[in-house]
Amino acid sequence: MFRTIRFRLAIWYTIVIALMFAFTSFAVYEYVRRALSDMLDQSIKNEAWWIAARLEKGQERFESNELVKEDIFERAAFSPIKVYIEIWDSSGELFYRSPNLGSDTLALFMQDSPVDKELTLATVTDFRDHDIRLAVQKTSGTIVLIGMPVESITTPLNELLRIFL
Repeated sequence: MFRTIRFRLAIWYTIVIALMFAFTSFAVYEYVRRALSDMLDQSIKNEAWWIAARLEKGQERFESNELVKEDIFERAAFSPIKVYIEIWDSSGELFYRSPNLGSDTLALFMQDSPVDKELTLATVTDFRDHDIRLAVQKTSGTIVLIGMPVESITTPLNELLRIFL
């Protein structure tokens, strides 16, 4: 029974189809992982650039710090992804900290970012028991730190992996 050509062909086709499915699943998973990572990085960059531009505009127009802080708070509040924001001025004083940070600080993770670059991205592990993607935007007068949870990437990837399995 196991020596028939029909059985051998069935086994061969099963192996080929399983390998094709495994390769296709891996390719789709990697494509989605890269796309989600790129989207998260672009979201963080956009937030950092917007905040830096808003701070500059506030200085040019001589707006009150409270108005600028309120605009930053409103933008973060309506973001679909949880955003941690911390802004330090050139004298090393804290200008703004998003309420969801509480007593935590993102400045602890800033030491790894190069001083000569305007915008750096890094993944920080174990921030409040989860990983975040951290952007450090350095301008002439401020340092803007923005963190977004990596769960916005890992959750859909885990679901995709569960579907494949």
